[in-house]
Amino acid sequence: MSTAMGRSPSPKTSLSAPPNSSSTENPKTVAKCQVTPRRNVLQKRPVIVKVLSTTKPFEYETPEMEKKIMFHAT
Repeated sequence: MSTAMGRSPSPKTSLSAPPNSSSTENPKTVAKCQVTPRRNVLQKRPVIVKVLSTTKPFEYETPEMEKKIMFHAT
């Protein structure tokens, strides 16, 4: 027991890696830096989605006074 009292606490990081290395960085911080921001870009190819539910088709009028049919999907 006397030997344990005289010892300093063990370091939490590896001695072989410097404290500012990527192995000690927060993974969330690293991931945030690599993510590109989303932009409103027109899709050029079809996008595959999974539809869980839809509403019944309904008719609406455009600002140009055209009548069109639409439905909502989630």
